[in-house]
Amino acid sequence: MSKTPVTEVCLIHLKGPYKLKDSSTHEGAIWASSISTLKKCPGFQDIYTSSVVEDRTKARMFLNWDCKEDHFAFYDTPHFPAFRARLLSLCAIPPIPIHVLFHPAHPKTLEAPVTEIDMAYFPLSITTEQKGKWESTWQTFVTEVRKEAKGVLDVRGG
Repeated sequence: MSKTPVTEVCLIHLKGPYKLKDSSTHEGAIWASSISTLKKCPGFQDIYTSSVVEDRTKARMFLNWDCKEDHFAFYDTPHFPAFRARLLSLCAIPPIPIHVLFHPAHPKTLEAPVTEIDMAYFPLSITTEQKGKWESTWQTFVTEVRKEAKGVLDVRGG
């Protein structure tokens, strides 16, 4: 069976404006412990995390997996219940995960000092023609951003 690399994107609403990358704080220690657990999972590749600049009560996690099945297999490990409990202790509501098939897989744009994320959702009833029109508009946007926007390192979608 062929594995398709996938990025899990978690939208996290925190209980407060925590300094998650400061492991000397209670919340930062929980965050570091959670990431340490993930790094031991089969099929887990790497993670990028950050608070949202405009609202420090929100954070984003981008988790790269060998495939979606490896991510789901984590749910069945003995480590998952404690991991989930630790993470939920920081959250105002449970994290909202989605899976993205980036092209190319696991873009390095997430390594940039600042990453802007735009999320678009399509109705299930979208036609092939409508999707093609959107893809064309997206490619025009990407071309213009790469040409005109100063400081942009890369643009990716999936």
